[in-house]
Amino acid sequence: VSAVTDVTGFGLIGHLSHILEASHVAAELTFDQLPLLPLAARLAERGFVPGGTRRNLEAASKVTWDPALSESDRLLCTDAQTSGGLLLAVPPEHHAALVEALREEAVPAVATIGRLVTGDRGTIKVSRSN
Repeated sequence: VSAVTDVTGFGLIGHLSHILEASHVAAELTFDQLPLLPLAARLAERGFVPGGTRRNLEAASKVTWDPALSESDRLLCTDAQTSGGLLLAVPPEHHAALVEALREEAVPAVATIGRLVTGDRGTIKVSRSN
């Protein structure tokens, strides 16, 4: 594992941004791969999001959003609520072994949500799907 952080108040995008800035790389995420809590999308669509989530979205200036993503999708990516989830970065050659080890340990919600790429430091491209 090259980097790890807990996804809390700054949301997924905020915490990923910190990793990218420190690592001098960019990222590509696939929204449809994000493990969301049941009903999270429905609640976001109805506007039930904390003020911190909206502020996180406003601060996400280095993100290029797929036009197919709604505002509620974007809010889910910047959700300020503490979820207890971890974001890990691992070299491609160790990816499969890490995923297998996490699944063997019955870690819930193991998901590959994107990849680190060369590009403008700290930038994130979020696509609906691959």
